[in-house]
Amino acid sequence: MIENSDNSTTQSSVSVSQYLFNPFRTIAGFQALFLGLVIILMAAYIGSLSNTHFDGVLDVHSGLEAPTWLFFAESLIDWLCMVLFLFFSALIVSQSQWRFIDILGTQALSRWPTLITALVMLPDANRRFIEYLMSKLSQSSIEAAMTADAVVFFVAVTIAVLMIIWMVALMYKAYAVSCNVKGAKAVITFVLSLILAEIVSKVLIMALLCGSLGTDAVMGNIMPKPVQDSAVISDFETDPQLIGTWRSVDFVNEVNEFQAGTKRWAGDLFLKEIEFKENGRTSKSFIWTKEWIYTADGQTKAQYYIKTIDGEMHLFFPWLSGDVTIRGMEPAYYVLKKVSQ
Repeated sequence: MIENSDNSTTQSSVSVSQYLFNPFRTIAGFQALFLGLVIILMAAYIGSLSNTHFDGVLDVHSGLEAPTWLFFAESLIDWLCMVLFLFFSALIVSQSQWRFIDILGTQALSRWPTLITALVMLPDANRRFIEYLMSKLSQSSIEAAMTADAVVFFVAVTIAVLMIIWMVALMYKAYAVSCNVKGAKAVITFVLSLILAEIVSKVLIMALLCGSLGTDAVMGNIMPKPVQDSAVISDFETDPQLIGTWRSVDFVNEVNEFQAGTKRWAGDLFLKEIEFKENGRTSKSFIWTKEWIYTADGQTKAQYYIKTIDGEMHLFFPWLSGDVTIRGMEPAYYVLKKVSQ
């Protein structure tokens, strides 16, 4: 009786180990593809809630606001880039028969640790601590922040790093099992594929982000400039009406399209709110002076309008996206209401 119990325990532990580190001997093909895609899309959506981007096969970054569809696009690009390079590697080194659907499915399923990463990045404490660190970039040293936010942030980062390591191990196992390769040639071709997929995915995602959000917004998030006491506009003039926090209610192509009480924009509003500060800066990557909104580098500007409609102040904020800064198009406008001074 005891002997049978021991054997059962051993089989159970082996089963759990295989499930966690090499599930691909039992799950492959369309089953793995379905489960993997569900997990990829779930991780992308959860990441969008905290602005956590899987912006490369091995990359995770948080902070840049973007439309929800961009988070899905990033995750799919990561997966497909890895599949593409492993496919060519298998053509070169594998001596046995294998199926492309197995590469698709197992590589999708191997990205399931990203779901855990997306979950640990959800707490607002991560965002608050990142903003705290950014606020210290202009100082000669970063002060220690022994707060609950700091603890949550460092735990989240530690888990995220461990999940990347785990994901890479799963990706290798998926490649070795689905393409029936092993030994030095398996390791070498996998590493080369991983490096190339990382490079290509970063280039594609960066191009997608810059084209959708504008180069200034993307580069300003990657390499934030130190906070200054005043805006970079030499002839800065204040506007007491503008200073404060405004919350979006609509998005229109032209100012006269807006009708109070009727939302013309059918989807979610990308810009939720923005704070205009007394020194000509904002909580986003824009700067301002009276009547004008500028990109962070001061190279592109458009006029804003404040109108009283039905007894309430409305701000028509020109959206300086890539269409404006790169293609020279006229801006569309976010319509916002003031929520605080």
